[in-house]
Amino acid sequence: MTQQIFRYLIGTAIGFLLAVLSNPAAARTDFTDMWWNASESGWGVNMSQDYNGPIFATFFVYAANGNPTWVVGLLAIDQATGVYSGSLLETNGGAPLSSQTFNPATVQTNTVGTVSFAPADAANGSLAYTYRGSSVVKQISRTPLYTPDTVANANFLTLTPAGTAYRSVIDSRNNAQCSASNPPNTTSGSTYRIFPTAVASDSISFNIGQCDAAAPAGACVISTPLCTFAGTISQIGRALNAPGTLNCTAGTNFSGGLTGNFTATFSEMVRSDAGENGKLFVTNGSCNVQSIILIQRDNWLNSLTL
Repeated sequence: MTQQIFRYLIGTAIGFLLAVLSNPAAARTDFTDMWWNASESGWGVNMSQDYNGPIFATFFVYAANGNPTWVVGLLAIDQATGVYSGSLLETNGGAPLSSQTFNPATVQTNTVGTVSFAPADAANGSLAYTYRGSSVVKQISRTPLYTPDTVANANFLTLTPAGTAYRSVIDSRNNAQCSASNPPNTTSGSTYRIFPTAVASDSISFNIGQCDAAAPAGACVISTPLCTFAGTISQIGRALNAPGTLNCTAGTNFSGGLTGNFTATFSEMVRSDAGENGKLFVTNGSCNVQSIILIQRDNWLNSLTL
């Protein structure tokens, strides 16, 4: 992107970031992904977002004459509504794709309208914009990058049912309808071990607990899990979603201190160098628990080149 565009966007972004940092109650979902309307292939929007920060959106769309058009938007969140909005900018005058040289003095940036994104959930939302006087509203979703004939879904998590268990750091918070031993609206954290027992392209199951005291040195086996989980994997853009069932024989912070069978969903699971990040939402009657999870691969440092 040209220096002129960067100067404009950076100046605007600083103001947005200061507003966000002054109020940490911003949305917790990272909407960074490719977005589209599956019934309208041929156009879309790429969103890049700092965690709890503004969204920089680039549109690959077409003008009224059918020519490919590049417009961009910088969207800040409204803390009261959860809607992101900002100006829609159009650039022109850059070098053609076939040109080796580039003259930044020829680039022009114009404000051509406004744009807003209202998330319905982590994978879907409403995109509304005005462009040179025309108003458009589109329903968009994250674009899956994998197809059934590629390595996809649960295999992406690099969790295999062999070897030692994975360390899992879980921070949880529940409503006021769970066990008295787990106070409501208070964040509580624990470290557990997760041992995958079955991993397929469209499903996963694992045991959750602590390492057996008699396990060999350097290994972690969970013979008596505190909880088990089994779910079906689906893909939402670059993230994975796994609705399933959580069964706990002992009260845990991510089950609200209760035991039994719960409806549970692992959502927004993405891979990092350290492991898999995601969310766990558990419901048991009127008891609701939301957790943030990092599943750390034991050998993640071994894969790095220093």
